[in-house]
Amino acid sequence: MAELAARGVKVSHDTVWQFLRREGLRFKKTLFALEQARSDIARRRQRWRSFQAGLDPERLVFIDETWIKTNMAPLRGWGAKGKRLRGFARTTTGAR
Repeated sequence: MAELAARGVKVSHDTVWQFLRREGLRFKKTLFALEQARSDIARRRQRWRSFQAGLDPERLVFIDETWIKTNMAPLRGWGAKGKRLRGFARTTTGAR
């Protein structure tokens, strides 16, 4: 919006939003933990998925972790409809 204003274009936030939506773009979360791309983490994730197949669903307990602080901001951006939009963040998951 600031760039448009600097060029003398006066437009509302809603107008820009509607234009982007008509162009097939959607506002999406972009955050992707960089650790997921590491080969050692990928192997551990694969082992975990294999292990999960043997778990008894009757014994599972689910915990709401909505408010656990992980220092990851919920970043968002515009991307094509139907396409994944990825941003990257360094976390402490799998840190040595």
